[in-house]
Formats: sequence, structure tokens, C-alpha cells
Amino acid sequence: MTILKRNLRQGQAMLTVTMGLTVICGMLGLAVDLGWDYFQKQCAQTAADSAAQAGVAAAIANGSLSCGATVVCQASTTCPTNIGSPTTTVQTACVYGEANGFGVDSKSSLSVASGTGTPGSAPGMSTSYYLTATVTRNIPSLFSMAAGRSVMVVAAQSTAAVATQVAPNCIYILDPTGAGALTANNGASITVGCSIAVNSSSSTSISVTGGASINTSGISTVGGYTMNNGGSMSPLPQTGKVAQADPLGSLPSPTVPSSCNYTNYVATGPNGQGGGSTTLYPGTYCGGITIANGTNATISPGAYIVNGGNFHIAGGSTVTGAGVTFYVTGTNSSYGSVTFDNGSNITFSAPTSGTYQGILFDQDRTITSSTAATFAGGANMKLSGTLYFPTTSISYSNGTSQANSATALVAKDISFVGGANFKYDSSGQTTGLVTNSSVLVQ
Repeated sequence: MTILKRNLRQGQAMLTVTMGLTVICGMLGLAVDLGWDYFQKQCAQTAADSAAQAGVAAAIANGSLSCGATVVCQASTTCPTNIGSPTTTVQTACVYGEANGFGVDSKSSLSVASGTGTPGSAPGMSTSYYLTATVTRNIPSLFSMAAGRSVMVVAAQSTAAVATQVAPNCIYILDPTGAGALTANNGASITVGCSIAVNSSSSTSISVTGGASINTSGISTVGGYTMNNGGSMSPLPQTGKVAQADPLGSLPSPTVPSSCNYTNYVATGPNGQGGGSTTLYPGTYCGGITIANGTNATISPGAYIVNGGNFHIAGGSTVTGAGVTFYVTGTNSSYGSVTFDNGSNITFSAPTSGTYQGILFDQDRTITSSTAATFAGGANMKLSGTLYFPTTSISYSNGTSQANSATALVAKDISFVGGANFKYDSSGQTTGLVTNSSVLVQ
């Protein structure tokens, strides 16, 4: 009897252990499968994130966020395999998703949707360009297969969009040490609808004298300032601030051709004495450009390389140009900068898209000439875009009483010798003082 009871107890113990091991193995299998599932989901999310951000970054690099052949706007489309070198934003997204192992075989898929406005996966927001990447993958179960779950499906979606940051200033003075890096005198009245940043550490980095006044939404300087002889500033500058980075420091310089399309070009009109009409075309102008007194000149859209010599618009002339950029270069000895005479009627606007969006004048950074650019067109000078002279000076006098064109100045030093009125370009599109970056929004 005793032996029989002992055998029964041993059988019960064996059954308990067996059942316990089954539960433990099941829990272990579940834990392994869940861990494997989590790992695969992380891989999927990484692939979706990288694909979405890469596509938007490609749109930004394109220099235009408008839908077209390169910046693709489309409904959700499955990515093809073996794209090779991508040529569109969507192809770029596909390549990055496939590089992370999705969309390359029958067990996974990769699709991309893109456009402008409100992303479907991020309601409530609007963007100039967005791209949504969706990935899925079927993965075999490990221990869960015993419970009838042979395949697990992981999926992830990511939306990236263009984040736009507009520069807070519309006037930058880059001189790191100069006294009077920003000056206003002779009764100049300057009204600025945005902020001014002065990088000079001099105790007199800003000098306002002779009844001149500067009224702005804010002005900061690394160094100090001086006001005398009736000069005024409102508000007063904030001193001891950190120097601001050149907002166009990453702007690529165009390649200057070895040959010239025009040499010592003078626009005078048909009669050769001024007073006529003429049209200028993009190209390389060696030895400068002169538009004579009384000439009516139309500047065709495009890029103009002024290689040596002065770009001179004489008083009494009328010059118009939309979608134009002037790259002013040469050697230090041949460089002649830009001169707009008082009394000239000038209406210029920079390109609205592309690498040089918002850039009206672009000075070669290698130039160290002391020759200043002079913009003295008076009340009829309307310049929409940025005047970029990072290593030379600007003398500016624009007598307009209305802020009817968005002009930004970025220069080593700036001197105001007459009235000027600057309107803040809150979108950054007119002046190009805007930074676009690819960010994940969902």
C-alpha cells in the first residue's frame, strides 16, 4: 500500500513538471516572438523614416518645392526595384527604403505618396512639400507557429515635410572688428521693418550722426555704438550679442566661363547716344556693363556674370529686370563693383525659384577690394531681393517713402547716406533668407 501511494505521488509530480514546462516554454516562445516582432517593427520604422526624409531632402536640394518632373507629387505608388541612380524625389525615397531591406522581395512592400498642402497622415498641418513612406514585411513566426500563427506582419509609416525657417534679420553686417561697420549720416532716415545684426566687436560698431535716424524692429551688435550731432536710433541697440552667421554662407558660387559673351558692354539704344531702348541677355560680361544716361534697358531673366569692371546705371536711365541675378567678380585689381546713379529708374527682382532664389546681387567671396557698391537710385529704385556683398561694402541711398519692395542687405559694411525703407520679407521667398530642412512630422 505504501509503495502504491509513493508511485502515485511520483506520477503527479512528473505531470505537474511537464505541464509547468509547457507553460514556461509557451511563455518563452511568446516572449521571443514579441521581441522579434518589436525588432522588426523598429527596422520598418527606420526604413520608413529614412525614405521619407530622403525624399524631402531631395526636393530641398532641387532648389524648388513646386510639383514637377523632379519634385514629384503623386498618390500612393508602389516603388519599383533596382532603380539605380534616382532622378526624382520619389525615386530617392524608394532607394533609401530599399537600402533598409524593404520593397526588394515578395515578402515586403514599399510605397510612397507625396505632394503639397495637407499630408493625409498628418491632418491639420500644411506644408510646401511632404512625402509619406509606408513599408510592410511578412516575417515567419518562431515559437508561435505551434499555436497556428505562422506569419507575423509588421508595418510602419512615416511622413516628412519641409520645415521653413525665415531669417529674423533683413540687414546683416559681417565685418568682425570694424569701427562704423554700420553708419548713417547727413540726415539719412532709415526705416526697417525687421531686425539688423552687426557682427563687429568695435566699441563704435554702429555710428549714427548728422541728424540721421534708424528706426527698426530691433538692432543688435557684438560691440558698442555711438550717436552724436542729432543722430538717433529707436530702439537703442542691444550690445554684447553673439555674432550672427552669414545667412548665405552656403550659397554656391557660379562657375565663371573662360570666354566672354560681351566685352566692355555699353547700352545706349539704337542712336548710340542714349535715349533709345535696348535689351540685355544673360551671359558673361567682361569689363563691366554700362547703361548710358537716358537709355531704356530691359534685362532679360537669367544669370549675368560681371567679370571685372563696373556695373554702372547712369542717372536718367530706366532699367527693368525680373528673375535676374548678377554675379560680380574679377580680380582685386579689375573688380569694379556696382554703381547706380541718383535719378535712375530701376526695378529689379530676383529669381523666385532655384539655387539663387531671392539673390539679386552676389559678390564673389574671394574679392577683397575696397571698392564699395553704391546704390543711390533714389525714390524710383525698387530692388526685390538680397544684395549680397560679404567681403566688400555697400553705400545705400533709396529715397522711396513706401516699403513697396522687399530688399535685404548682407555685406561686410553698410553706409546709409540717404533715406531708405525696408519691408520685412516674412516668407523669405523674395529675399531668399530662408532655411529649408527635412523634418519628420508623423
